[in-house]
Amino acid sequence: AQAGAPGSAQARPWANRKYIVSDDGSGEDKDGIVATLVGEFVEKGKHHERPSYQKASVRPGVKPPSIYLYYWDDREGAEFEGWYFGETIGGDVLWARTEGKAPKPPKKGWKIPFDGAVRGTFSVVSMAEQQEAE
Repeated sequence: AQAGAPGSAQARPWANRKYIVSDDGSGEDKDGIVATLVGEFVEKGKHHERPSYQKASVRPGVKPPSIYLYYWDDREGAEFEGWYFGETIGGDVLWARTEGKAPKPPKKGWKIPFDGAVRGTFSVVSMAEQQEAE
């Protein structure tokens, strides 16, 4: 779609504040981490100068789950810098991460579990990007 045209991301600014987490299901998910993370995430605030997101409730009126997508900067060392999925923002329960200074959640490169190998089938895409691709 053309920029600013009805249906484009610029005409739907909310679409840049939602992310779709998906996986093609071909890899093993023995701990259920991937199943926990797959779904829609909505912007909930800021953390370390980047937007943070919470997994959306699957049903209206039901409290959203405690699953967050957020950025952690290098204040505790460059090895901690990157985007994370966790039970709380900055908490000890972490499920996945990517490294680096990306201004928004990267599409690929997610380590699942957070200290494991990159899962190539896992992706994080803004709703705007997904709609542009359709």
